[in-house]
Amino acid sequence: MSDAVAAIEQAARGRRWGEQALEGNSLLESFRLIRGSAPQLQASGITVDVLSGILAAAPTTSGGTFGELLHPDGVASMVGSLLAVDASVLDPVLTGTIRGFLDPDGPFGSPSLIVGADPAKPDAVADPALAEHFSSISPATEFVVIEGAGHLIHDELASRDRFRSAALDLLERVL
Repeated sequence: MSDAVAAIEQAARGRRWGEQALEGNSLLESFRLIRGSAPQLQASGITVDVLSGILAAAPTTSGGTFGELLHPDGVASMVGSLLAVDASVLDPVLTGTIRGFLDPDGPFGSPSLIVGADPAKPDAVADPALAEHFSSISPATEFVVIEGAGHLIHDELASRDRFRSAALDLLERVL
């Protein structure tokens, strides 16, 4: 085993999850805000349409507003989830008690696509070294970084088409 692979595997085994893993990432403060505000919004009876308008005008951590960054159906989907989610799902992330859910030594058993945000973006979460590791030990796994994309790759105006193309390419190869 090469030194590089050994280092990646060690990083995968020792990966910090939750708040410590997100230190310095712009999403951490967003998760805190969601944790505190989602129950209040749900209790208020605010409608999806009204909250969608508010969110569309809200600033993002990477500049601009959600309405400028995301497809309208992406904003509406985000709002629908916000109004339905049990916000306590964020507690393990915010307290640093989330546990790893993948065996770092186990290859994926089926064709897979790992799509990562641009590591230079302030809200990128996926660890490129870890994604590369899984694609190297899983013969039918492909890792794609979408340049310029942030955490909301699938809903961003600038990256949705590239995300969809990567997903459809995988489906065409395996179906």
